[in-house]
Amino acid sequence: MSPISLMNRFTIALIKNKNQTRSTGPIMELTVE
Repeated sequence: MSPISLMNRFTIALIKNKNQTRSTGPIMELTVE
């Protein structure tokens, strides 16, 4: 399992949780790092 796969799943979970709030920008920045 590559770390990218885990990161993608983690990002998707965060986006789903913060779907009501448009926090895709900051989430993406945090995941990129």
